[in-house]
Amino acid sequence: MKMTSENIRKRKLIIFLIVIFVVFIGVGIKFFSDMRNPEKIFQAEKDSEDVENAKDSFPDNKINILIFGLDKDYIREEVQKYGVYRSDTMMLATLDFKKNTLDLVSLPRDTYVPIYNQYNKDKLNSCFMYASDDAEDKDEVIPLGIEYLSNTVSNVLGDIPVDYHVGITDMEVVSKIIDEIGGIEIDVLHTLYADKGKDNSQVVVEKGLQKLNGEELLYYARYRAYPLGDIDRVASQQHIIKSLLQNMKSANTVSKIPQIYNLVKDNLTTNLNMKQITALSLFAVNLEAMETYTLPGGFGDVAGISYWIMDQEKIAELAQKIYGITIDEGY
Repeated sequence: MKMTSENIRKRKLIIFLIVIFVVFIGVGIKFFSDMRNPEKIFQAEKDSEDVENAKDSFPDNKINILIFGLDKDYIREEVQKYGVYRSDTMMLATLDFKKNTLDLVSLPRDTYVPIYNQYNKDKLNSCFMYASDDAEDKDEVIPLGIEYLSNTVSNVLGDIPVDYHVGITDMEVVSKIIDEIGGIEIDVLHTLYADKGKDNSQVVVEKGLQKLNGEELLYYARYRAYPLGDIDRVASQQHIIKSLLQNMKSANTVSKIPQIYNLVKDNLTTNLNMKQITALSLFAVNLEAMETYTLPGGFGDVAGISYWIMDQEKIAELAQKIYGITIDEGY
């Protein structure tokens, strides 16, 4: 049978479409295979010349991610020089890809520390304030603040490498994320009252197991009316993160990453790329174990100001347990 030019064109089109389909299937399989091997993805970044401190990083199976949230508001953004922010929530997450484990160290905002690139000690949450003072223009504040905070945290924990960072510059987006994933089922450990606990006449969230929407969960995360103030709030935030990870295991969260990213991208600062973020989401879904810690210390006064004074001996024990390093207790 003689092939007409029309039949030839149709055959070529079919062959072309089959080839495209096979290529896309192959790329998709490789993509999801890579996503399930985060160690490989992050090692590729460590091997590149663009990642700072690559030679000093942990073994290939481990990475450290600094997580922080800024107390951004209108006054700080529009009135004060360059925007003087403070990091109210600070955590260092250590991921072990070989064991599928996560160690999360919360760093109280009032921890009395030597601030990076400064000659004095101050509260840990003041790193961005000093960066604002040193910045030459407004666009430099956030990157410089991340540098100050990362290096300060590294020093506190025995000069461990801080490979990556995830910062939320406006905490209001947290409620949008929670609503996007359909809320979070969580056992609220305390009854939460109005005005962050200053008004006991009105209950905002009841104690007990329930599903919270974004606004309610953010209120819980910010709540400070506890006997130990911010230290108890840190414990509540750790409880929230554990519940969030548990919800991710039962919900189709990974498929919603593009929508979530579009919601937060204008209020998110990170040196993780989309491929790494997707891999970390899958890692969270398959997490075997998670341990939470608070930087060891106790309340104390310095020149009449209340601080969280670090317990160097216990920090050295924590560094040995999590990071496998020996540090001088007198550092």
